[in-house]
Amino acid sequence: MLALISYTYQTFGETISLGLHGESMGSAISLSVLDKHPKLDFVVADCGFTNLYDLTEGAYRDNHLGFLIYGVNAITKWGFGIDMTETSPIESIKTNQVPILFIHGEKDNFIKPENSQKLFEANASKDQLVIVPKAEHASSREILGEEAYTDLIKNFINSLK
Repeated sequence: MLALISYTYQTFGETISLGLHGESMGSAISLSVLDKHPKLDFVVADCGFTNLYDLTEGAYRDNHLGFLIYGVNAITKWGFGIDMTETSPIESIKTNQVPILFIHGEKDNFIKPENSQKLFEANASKDQLVIVPKAEHASSREILGEEAYTDLIKNFINSLK
């Protein structure tokens, strides 16, 4: 992500306004890069999660398979070199200065809305949290409609000026 941000400035110049928008894992990636303090004007984090380990453990626990998380984390460490406990967007935003718009569906059963609430509370910068009634995972845009979803983002960006 840092390379893409750098490439964008090299291509379009340093005077552009640049933000990130991510949904689900894309939200986690957009938030995780913030601890590197890139030059960004805003982030839109739609249905993001606080920590990959906690997300996965919760899903297993909800299905009465909580004991599996230890093996899954061991496999991701061994096979991919990734410790799921270190994939933690919430840790990346504790010193963040980039404004963030958090969006989450009220009926999201995959990544529960509490994740965005916790991220919102942990974020050190200016932010806004919008819980979309009736929206399930990654469906806030569909529930609100494209125009209303776009207006939500535009209004957030305009509030930063």
